[in-house]
Amino acid sequence: MRPENRVTLESDNASSGFDRAFDLDERGGRPVVALCNLIIAEALAANASAVNLISTGEGCTVRYNVGDEWHDVMKIPTLAARPLINRIRVMANLDRTKGHTRQEGVLHARSHGTTIVFKVEVEPKPNGLEDAMLHCPQS
Repeated sequence: MRPENRVTLESDNASSGFDRAFDLDERGGRPVVALCNLIIAEALAANASAVNLISTGEGCTVRYNVGDEWHDVMKIPTLAARPLINRIRVMANLDRTKGHTRQEGVLHARSHGTTIVFKVEVEPKPNGLEDAMLHCPQS
């Protein structure tokens, strides 16, 4: 395991059980969890100020805001788009049953001993789709 690929994700609610480290090189486990961890870890490594997940009928585009420029970094297939946004919703202690309303929350990511607080927004779109935005304050 390379240390730069180890990230800890925590929810804002200490009782939720999200205070554990995820090894992004580890095989197995739930693919959506590994994908979410990878997206967040790469955003931290790129020094992104925000991560945007834009849902379309063809899937989800992941974009990082680095240096006031948006960069498309990956396309997520349709089958993984909703579970990915639901995973972010769970980590930010948002209600997964309220996909029709805009929600805000907070999640904490720890990398190399530094805790970074992401403000999370999930916004409903027509046709049951949702977008998610993770805002990361710059140090």
